[in-house]
Amino acid sequence: MAEHPHALTVRVLDVGQGDATYITNGGSRVIIDGGPDARRFGHLLDSLGVHDDTIDVVVLSHAHFDHYSGLRELFRTSRHIVVRYFFENQDPSAASSLRQLRDSIAGVWPTDRSSTAIRTIRAATAGRCARSRCAAVR
Repeated sequence: MAEHPHALTVRVLDVGQGDATYITNGGSRVIIDGGPDARRFGHLLDSLGVHDDTIDVVVLSHAHFDHYSGLRELFRTSRHIVVRYFFENQDPSAASSLRQLRDSIAGVWPTDRSSTAIRTIRAATAGRCARSRCAAVR
């Protein structure tokens, strides 16, 4: 049976320890977390046909290795994936692997500040405001 083109589809990806979720709705695509292993997450992206594509939103729920490490695969230039918005809670974690993820994201942002839509936003979460990072990559 063919999937309706505007159906909301939520796929909980088997990344082992941690979380990774892929959500589609028509042409919109969202990824929440990427699990602990970039290679495993990359394999899952391949099985879903996610390459040479645009992901509308990527959300890092929190700064635990088993949620963010796999996301590094999204920002490998060989995948040719454009991420429009990246949200994270800006946890001041000292983990070098989280710094590597943030650096890989920063590496794809335009250097011309006037065209960069990186901004701190207020996001309502559980009845309170939390600071989030929103990066639009064009």
